[in-house]
Amino acid sequence: MTVSSSSVTGRVNDEITVEHEGENIEIGFNCRLLHDAVSVCDSESVKISLTSPLMGMTIEPAEKEEGKKFLMLVLPVRLNK
Repeated sequence: MTVSSSSVTGRVNDEITVEHEGENIEIGFNCRLLHDAVSVCDSESVKISLTSPLMGMTIEPAEKEEGKKFLMLVLPVRLNK
């Protein structure tokens, strides 16, 4: 997965190793909201589910613990190209 960010002070691109199923899509998210969603997930790794660039994504722990339920929804933002 390629994660990129740009602002008035600069631009950054980073590659993250992921397990992937389905077609590639290009989608944008508010980095603060994405960071907050992943940060509160008390897990070593997370499962991110996406269906299309117009739909939100869900974030949940990769390994579910019995008695604990956690699901975050992060909505996309329009990408400026």
